Amino acid sequence: MKEKNEPEQISTWGKEDTSVGTKREAAPKIFEEGFTWYAVIGAFFVGFIMMPASIYLGLLIGGGIGSAAQWVTIILFMEIVRRSFGKMKKQEIYILYYIAGGLVGGGPFAGFIWNQYLLQSPAAYGFGIVEYLKAEGVRWIAPFPGSESYAARTFLHKDWLQPVWLMFICSILGRLNWFGGGFFVFKVTSDLEKLPFPMAPVGAEGATALADASGGKRDTWRWNVFSIGAVIGVAFGFIYVFIPAFSTAIFGKTF
Repeated sequence: MKEKNEPEQISTWGKEDTSVGTKREAAPKIFEEGFTWYAVIGAFFVGFIMMPASIYLGLLIGGGIGSAAQWVTIILFMEIVRRSFGKMKKQEIYILYYIAGGLVGGGPFAGFIWNQYLLQSPAAYGFGIVEYLKAEGVRWIAPFPGSESYAARTFLHKDWLQPVWLMFICSILGRLNWFGGGFFVFKVTSDLEKLPFPMAPVGAEGATALADASGGKRDTWRWNVFSIGAVIGVAFGFIYVFIPAFSTAIFGKTF
C-alpha cells in the first residue's frame, strides 16, 4: 500500500522533439471513449436545467459569466453522479465541458431573446429600423412587433420559423467547419509540423482534477488548487451577483 506522504505517480508516455527545438508530451497510444451515457444525460441536464438559469443570470447581470457556467455545470453533475455511486472519467468530463460550453451560455435562443427585445425597443422605432426591415422583407431576425408569438411567450410559432431554421442551418455549417477545419489544422500543426502546445496541459488540468475527485482522490494538488479557485469564485459571485440581486428584490435598490 502506498504511504500517505509518497509522491503521486504520474503516468506519462514520454517526451518527443518538436520542430522548434523543445520537448512536448508524446501522443498517447491508448484512447478511451468519452461519449457515454453520462455525457448524454449530462447534455439533457445542461439543456433543461443549466441553460435556462444561465440565460436568466445573463439578463440579470447584463452580460455573460464566461467559462464559470461550464465548471459549475460539471461540478453539479459530477456530484450527482458521485452520490449515485458512479464515477466519471476524464474523457467524459471533457465531453461534458464542451457540451456545456455550447449550451450554458444560452445558446442561440438567448440571442433570439435579445433580437426580439431590440426590435421592440424605442431605439429601433426611433431610427426606423423596424420600418426598414419590413420594407425589405427581412423576417429572419425576429418577429416584428405585434406578433402573436410575443403574447404567447413561445418560440413554437410560425413567425419564428425563419429565424429558427436559419439558426439550425448556421449551427450545422458552423459545426462542420469547426470539426473539419479544426481537425485538419490540428493534424498539420501537431503531426506534420510537430509544434508544441504549451497551454494544452494547462487546459486539461481542470478536467483531471475533477476526474481525480470523482474517483475519490481528493488529496491531490490539482484538487487543492481547483478548490481554492472555486471558493474565490463563489465569494466574488456572492458580492457581484447575489448582493445586488437580493437587495433589489427586497429593498428596491442596489447596495
